[in-house]
Amino acid sequence: MYIFFCFVCVFFFNDTATTEIYTFPYTTLFRSAQAHEAAQELARLRENLEDQKKEQEAKIEKERLEFEEEQRRQMSVQLAEAEAKLAEELEEEQKKNEKAILTLNARKEAMLKEKKAKAKQDMQKLAKQGASKEEQEQLLKDHSQDLAKLVNKMDADRLRMQSQLEEKLNKKRQQRKISKVREIEAQAEEKREEFEEKLEA
Repeated sequence: MYIFFCFVCVFFFNDTATTEIYTFPYTTLFRSAQAHEAAQELARLRENLEDQKKEQEAKIEKERLEFEEEQRRQMSVQLAEAEAKLAEELEEEQKKNEKAILTLNARKEAMLKEKKAKAKQDMQKLAKQGASKEEQEQLLKDHSQDLAKLVNKMDADRLRMQSQLEEKLNKKRQQRKISKVREIEAQAEEKREEFEEKLEA
């Protein structure tokens, strides 16, 4: 049970012209008190909502940071795995290249052996024909020069082939690495979009 006491506030104002009495009924003051209390309650609600908003934003930011950290970790693992796999593939390519170089070297050795055998035959043939020592020395000199030219040419071919194979291998390595990085980044971006949609839901 509520007991209300009605009262009347009387204010006297001394005015040289007139003397008037201003009164405020209780209902007016009660409504003013209610309005003030409602304003305070609204302020408290607004403050609570603001606190809840800040807490939610902090939670979302924490989840986002944790997600990004996990994404970086996963990308690092995926890149390491891709690098290891790429290294294995390139090692196989390197073995093929080395095999090609060895084949070229074997061909070089065979040609040198053939040239030396021919030089020996020519020397023997020249000796049987009764050629002079000077003629034999000149033939030997000619064969030596031809042999040196052949060796230089085959060495240049081997170096050029080796350089081309290494350049091709490095180019392939870069292309595969770039392709893998783009693939991992695309996957990470897709996961990031899904995560943002989940936060906004």
